[in-house]
Amino acid sequence: EKTRGFLKYVCFSDDLFIMNKKWLEEFTRLYKAHIGIPFMCQIRPEFIDEDVLANLKESGCDKVVFGIETGNEDLRTKILNKRIKNDEFIKMAQLVKKYRMKIHTFNMFGIPTETLENSFETIMLNVKIKADMVASSMFMPFPGTELTELAIKAGCLASTYSFKDIPQSFHRKSILKTPVIDKQEKIHKIIFIACKYPILIPFIKRIIQIDNIFIKHVISPMFFFLFLLSYLFRFKGCRNSFFGILRFIYRFRN
Repeated sequence: EKTRGFLKYVCFSDDLFIMNKKWLEEFTRLYKAHIGIPFMCQIRPEFIDEDVLANLKESGCDKVVFGIETGNEDLRTKILNKRIKNDEFIKMAQLVKKYRMKIHTFNMFGIPTETLENSFETIMLNVKIKADMVASSMFMPFPGTELTELAIKAGCLASTYSFKDIPQSFHRKSILKTPVIDKQEKIHKIIFIACKYPILIPFIKRIIQIDNIFIKHVISPMFFFLFLLSYLFRFKGCRNSFFGILRFIYRFRN
């Protein structure tokens, strides 16, 4: 975002930003010398060590981002093919906190074969690593991918599913049909609140199980309001102005 013509914060959206350690050392040296603006970047456990975090911190990085996707190791390693263990995330988070940088995670709900218990495992892993900002989405199936084929085989997606059936947003609802998908949609919308205030988790577990008129017409709409509220906090963390955040939400409201 630019304020009065001056860039005040930089977000590097690159999954492999820290992969090449030699390049990173050169980049951070030049960035600090010639730019010196606070920034955030994406990291991965397999590329993190003390030297990398020290370089990032020294050059102005105040927040790191990484995808957990799910707190269940079997889902992450066998279904999503992301071969990172929970212990690796925990160890990396401890190192990040040592260098006093904030943690921003990405998570996903409604993964084929995911249970309600798996969804709460995702919340608890974020709580355990003390994530400062927690973002999530619903699983978005793309035709031709292994995950979409798995969803079709599991009977939660029509065999005729094609690109014209792709939902407009991965935040509102899931296109999958499972016994717990409506509950996972609610968890997705309030994961930030649940992780910020873990004392509420037992209450959340109870309330998403209730299915009556009051919950459907009064409580459920509040879940989406809380989701929008979490977006305000998310983008405020990137030094955005309040007006800028509202403009972003309005622009991408659909």
